[in-house]
Amino acid sequence: MRIRLSVRRRVSLVEFYKGKRVVITGAGKGIGRLLAILLSRYGAHVAILDINLPKMLETFRACKDVFPDSRTFFVHCDVRSMEDIVHALTIADEQLGGIDVVVANAGTAMQTAAHIDYLAAGEMIMDVNYGGANRVALASIPYLEASKGSLFAVSSLAAAVNGPFLAAYNAAKAAIEAAFNAYRIELEHLGIHVGVAYFDKLDTDMTEDGFDTEAARILLEGNPFLQHKYPVEPAVLALAHGIANSHWHIVSPSLKVGFILPFRMVAQVVATYKIRKSGVLPAAREAAIREAKSLQPTTKQPQMTEK
Repeated sequence: MRIRLSVRRRVSLVEFYKGKRVVITGAGKGIGRLLAILLSRYGAHVAILDINLPKMLETFRACKDVFPDSRTFFVHCDVRSMEDIVHALTIADEQLGGIDVVVANAGTAMQTAAHIDYLAAGEMIMDVNYGGANRVALASIPYLEASKGSLFAVSSLAAAVNGPFLAAYNAAKAAIEAAFNAYRIELEHLGIHVGVAYFDKLDTDMTEDGFDTEAARILLEGNPFLQHKYPVEPAVLALAHGIANSHWHIVSPSLKVGFILPFRMVAQVVATYKIRKSGVLPAAREAAIREAKSLQPTTKQPQMTEK
């Protein structure tokens, strides 16, 4: 019996992205901005979606600097509003002549503790992170079915290993993982590829702002292993390669996150034990409760209006 081994050729970024029509939510800063600029450099036409007009304009100018002839544009989109999402995708389809890739990246973070004063904050985080990604996914299906395109969501290592004072963020990222894993199975016969990205704590504005609390400082001082932040550029490059090569899962830093995900239950036990052993949790929780009514999300959310 003869056994044949088939090795899939890795697709280059230039080969894949030249002429591709890409929609990125949360593209005003951080991962979304750097991804938009990178894909523009490789010839993609990008629809930049965000709630912050000045930040979108900065991303747009940077994309145009590397690809002046692109059809790249920007449009306001609050991912809590299905009306906004449908409007933005309709414009993207018209401006770009179709949609090949959608990246549900928009998100926010905020400290949340096990206390009733954090109820509203937790619901907001779920609505923006999971609710936003889910709305974008559902609204994108007709366009991606037409192009046989790709749908990706940015989750987090926090979906697998859940730290304290991030309950809502952990839950939102876990919900994204679960939903998009299900959508991968459901949408494959339509020719739509679905993937999920998992990043550890990246050195972005969201991370910096999210950990700028008294409770976080107490927690981090007692647990040095939680302090390390990773550069965002390798994560964005991994995301670009993962999209181009239709990966199910994209991880960065690859060795750490790629190792932890299959052993998440063990990793959760280890993290819980180490944090408990540090002895700082009572003081950190007291600080979190004191801060409950003064904190703001890392991405300020506009007031929702009834339509």
